[in-house]
Amino acid sequence: MRILYVVGKSNGGLGSQVDDLQQRMRKSGHDVRILTDGMTAKHFGWDGVDLLWPLIPRSLHAFRQVIRRLREAKKLFASADLIHAHGHQAGLLVALLLPPRRRGPRFVVSIHNPVRADLPRNLLRTLRIHTARRADVVTGTSSDLVRQAHEDGARCVRLSPIPSHKLADFLAEPLTSRDYRRQAWEDLCTSEHIENKGPLVLSLGRVEERKRLDVLIQAAALVQSPATFVVVGPGNPAFIARLRSMSSTVRVHLVGPRTDVKPWLAAASVFAISSDWEPGSLVVQEAMAAGVPVVATSAGGLIDLLDSHGQSPETGVLIPRDNPQALAKAIDSMLIDTPMWYTYQQRARLRVQEWQTPGELAVTWGSWYAQLLESGTLTEEGPEV
Repeated sequence: MRILYVVGKSNGGLGSQVDDLQQRMRKSGHDVRILTDGMTAKHFGWDGVDLLWPLIPRSLHAFRQVIRRLREAKKLFASADLIHAHGHQAGLLVALLLPPRRRGPRFVVSIHNPVRADLPRNLLRTLRIHTARRADVVTGTSSDLVRQAHEDGARCVRLSPIPSHKLADFLAEPLTSRDYRRQAWEDLCTSEHIENKGPLVLSLGRVEERKRLDVLIQAAALVQSPATFVVVGPGNPAFIARLRSMSSTVRVHLVGPRTDVKPWLAAASVFAISSDWEPGSLVVQEAMAAGVPVVATSAGGLIDLLDSHGQSPETGVLIPRDNPQALAKAIDSMLIDTPMWYTYQQRARLRVQEWQTPGELAVTWGSWYAQLLESGTLTEEGPEV
């Protein structure tokens, strides 16, 4: 099978999934090519990549380059049996350039995030609908993205969460007690030169505006129990400095990136995430596998991870968006109520053990690709959302 992956700019979960998937497809004997930009190719070490982005020309010379790249992309499309685009931009590009369905390759779009752009809402919706209706299959990383694809008129839609590649390592370790975590946190405070004000409330991930760390900082000021709040992750230095100025009175520590987050997850008593939206967050998956009870906003894929839409007991505490009071109350409850803490720890570990591994997900994709080439659609029924 000749597979072409089309990927926009990425250095996170989206690119990691494509990297794992393309490696597994190659090992299965498929002919795989990738169309992406130079930054993404370099980050993941992809060789033999066809470069396309950027697509916004800033000069006549750049405009000619874009036209040439688009022509080359159309040739690539014509030579593939199946095209799998990841993200809205990649999906729209393929949808606009593909020939009519009866003559072109099979076309899959995987949506990882909601559309975020400065274009008018009606135009965005038109472009999104065109992509959904042109694709043979649309997949979403969260249930709300799947519902949106249905509403946009996609003919065949599936839920396809992205599993973290680190889950097996965390699951191999036994669950630890609250006392063990307090001691691990005491040791980490010494090595990181952080004043221990109480159990660790941890947040992991890139420090950016949509993570709404301002809400976490406000919540930290309202928490009644002794606790130390720490944010681990990279971000824009100016934005981090602004958050530090906000957090100076409540002692929320923004410690920057760390190459190994395992010691932080081993020491954490609560994992808190205050984002406006998240897909099937990899760091939340890892916290659940590591036995850290999670408090998170009720949005996007976080609902899938922690609530499962009422199909099984909650594996974490969900609170409304942009509500520091609710976040503080939930953190307080988790710190104070020891039986509840252990209940969520054990439920989360059991939930993680039910998920597909990256290898199992690749087998699913291989089956879906084969079905598409044979019948033009998926014969298996997708999960209810």
